[in-house]
Amino acid sequence: VFYSLLKFFQFYLFYHYQIHEGSTMKQIVYNDKLMNIYDALNNLFDVFTKKTKNKYQEELEYIYIEHLLHAASLRFLEFNKFEELTKIKNIIKEKFPKWNKNKYYNKQSIKYKIVCTLIYKEKFKLLKLILK
Repeated sequence: VFYSLLKFFQFYLFYHYQIHEGSTMKQIVYNDKLMNIYDALNNLFDVFTKKTKNKYQEELEYIYIEHLLHAASLRFLEFNKFEELTKIKNIIKEKFPKWNKNKYYNKQSIKYKIVCTLIYKEKFKLLKLILK
């Protein structure tokens, strides 16, 4: 799916991925490290727009959908950070207003799409209820 992205970032392919006890992926108490997703995606957006001249726009859009609208939103939802969820919705709306037409997004499961749609429509409490 992301072969073209991998070619572009081939010099970043060699890394060691490790989740440790202090990782944001294992948080049970809110930590401000979750906010780092904004800087990471902004930096990626800048690289894509300056270096590729929008050649990989759909891939970049999907990265935002996956890592911001889906994954980060679920983490913020867990800690009732509804203001962050609204911020995420506004970022997606501004940068990628037709996000739900993305070809990579449309290959995802119905559960994935429901989560993204409910976040985008700011139905946070309904989503929390569904996820219980």
